[in-house]
Amino acid sequence: MEKMTLAEASSLLKPFGMDQEEIYLVDLVLLAQMAWADDVIQDAERDILFGYLAEHVASINKMAGYTILPQDKAFAFMEKLLKEKPSEQFLATIHKVIPAVCAHHKNKKDAMEKGEAVLHACLDIAASSVTEYPYGLRDRFSAEEKATYQKIASLFGVESPG
Repeated sequence: MEKMTLAEASSLLKPFGMDQEEIYLVDLVLLAQMAWADDVIQDAERDILFGYLAEHVASINKMAGYTILPQDKAFAFMEKLLKEKPSEQFLATIHKVIPAVCAHHKNKKDAMEKGEAVLHACLDIAASSVTEYPYGLRDRFSAEEKATYQKIASLFGVESPG
């Protein structure tokens, strides 16, 4: 399979309303996907998402050496993701472009750290809220959250736990 460039990834995302600056926010779409897994966006999930977003945008701008992505634009992007559940077509495209965006990192270590950060945030999101109490010992995460986490983890080369 041929490697995709950032420009090619950006062109695939354009029909979904994402511009070139927003390609740096694809991992946030994964986090929104995780938050929507149980079809409910809860306050704690929002807090985690916006905290991650602030750190992420600051990191991008620091790495670029200038404001490549304004905070207010990134926050508006996140609000849109939380207002309406992303379509399956949009998510499939995000999953397709993730390798190109990860390859954009300076080195393999940076890409691995970014993947770990996304997965840790996914766990935080899933663990932050439950939709029903009481829940069983193995039911803190819903079946939908577990399946969504596994889909996202596989994008970063994490295999299913048996």
